Amino acid sequence: MTVNNKIYDNYFDAEKELGQINEVELKIETIRNELKTLNNQTVFKDGEYEFWVEYKKNHQTNLENTIKKQKNMNNVIRQILNTIPEENKEFIFKPSSGREEFQFSKSGNSFTVVRTNKLQLGEGYRPDKKEYSIKE
Repeated sequence: MTVNNKIYDNYFDAEKELGQINEVELKIETIRNELKTLNNQTVFKDGEYEFWVEYKKNHQTNLENTIKKQKNMNNVIRQILNTIPEENKEFIFKPSSGREEFQFSKSGNSFTVVRTNKLQLGEGYRPDKKEYSIKE
């Protein structure tokens, strides 16, 4: 199996998970903002404090679980980065169908994939370009 095949196979296996990266990052930001708001609350009406404690605990657990998911995604990105042998070089894979072409490259802690649909080439067509970075 060639290097280009290995890169493509790793990417293809992780494509679904990689598609969730933006959702996970947004969820982390949202939960952190909500926790900040909760932490700023200082006045509690009757029965609110117990609810506040439980709500805060649930948010904290949700944040921890989401951060674990982000770390797993970072590991997926790391695996693909480790498969791409050199920085600033392009590795092109053309599946046997001939309809698409995948171009992979890496730089530092990120990699880029450009997916070109050969059947849609023409004026105004732009290949699908995605960049994935390790978030710490």
